[in-house]
Amino acid sequence: MVDLKHLLSVLNLEELDTGLFRGQILMPDRPHVYGGQVLAQALEAATRTVPEQRRVHSMHAYFLRPGDHQQPIIYDVEAIRDGGSFTTRRVVAKQHGKAIFISSMSFKAFEKGFEHQADMPDVPQPESLESDLEYWKRIDPRHFRQRMLAIETRSINRIDPFSLEASEPVNGLWFKPSGPIPSGSTMNEVLIAFASDLSFMGTSFRPHPINFQTKGLQAASIDHTIWFHTEITTNDWLYYHMDSPRASNATGFNRGSIYTRDGILIASTAQEGLMRVRQD
Repeated sequence: MVDLKHLLSVLNLEELDTGLFRGQILMPDRPHVYGGQVLAQALEAATRTVPEQRRVHSMHAYFLRPGDHQQPIIYDVEAIRDGGSFTTRRVVAKQHGKAIFISSMSFKAFEKGFEHQADMPDVPQPESLESDLEYWKRIDPRHFRQRMLAIETRSINRIDPFSLEASEPVNGLWFKPSGPIPSGSTMNEVLIAFASDLSFMGTSFRPHPINFQTKGLQAASIDHTIWFHTEITTNDWLYYHMDSPRASNATGFNRGSIYTRDGILIASTAQEGLMRVRQD
C-alpha cells in the first residue's frame, strides 16, 4: 500500500538541470503507470520553474504512450512565455528517449473579479459513508492489499466493480489526503491533479456491459484537462462529481467538478478515454 509520506516523496522530483527533472514510479508493482501520477509530477515540474506568486489555473495534457512502471520518468520543462499576467509552460515526459506524455500549463496570480458557479449536487456527507478502503477489504481482500492509503476516498453511488449491469453514467466521491498539507503550498494543486484521475474514466463505462476485467478491453486515458478556479486547500473533504455525457468512436468523454464541503467549486476537469473491446 502507498501512504502519504511515500506519495509526497515521489512527487518531490529530483532536479537534474535547469527545467529538467526526474520522477520515480509510485507503484512499480502494477502493470501500468497511474495517469494521475504523471499529471501530478508534470505539474510539480512546471511549478518549480514559475514565480511563487503565480499559481496554475489550467492544465491540458495528452497521454501518448503507456508508461513503463519499472523506469523513472524524465520531465523536460520548456519556458514558453513569461508575460505580464500569465506564465506558460510546456512539459514533455519521457522514458527510453520517447515522449509518453505532453502538457501545456498556464499560471497567474490570484485576483478579484466577477464570480458565479454551478451549485454542488445534494449528496451525503462523507462521515455517513463507508470508506472505499473498508469496502474493498470486505469484498475482495486481494484487491484491498493494492489500495492506496495516501488519498482517502468515500464513494457516493458505488456499483459492484465486477457487475456488467448498466447504470447511469454519473459517479461521485469524497476525497482528501490522509494527512495535513500546508496551507498555501503548491502541493495542494499537485494533489488535486493526482486525485483528478481517480475513478474518472470508469464513469463512461457505466451504461455499458463492460468493466476493467472485460476480456479484450482496451481502456486508456487519451487526454486530460484541469481548470483551477481559486485558491485551494486539501485539508478537508472535497467532493468530486463526475458524469459522462457521450461515448462514441471507441472513446468515452467524461467531465468533473471538484467542490469543497461547503459547496465552493474549486476545479473542473475533462477527459477522453479509449473504450475498445478487441474481438481477436
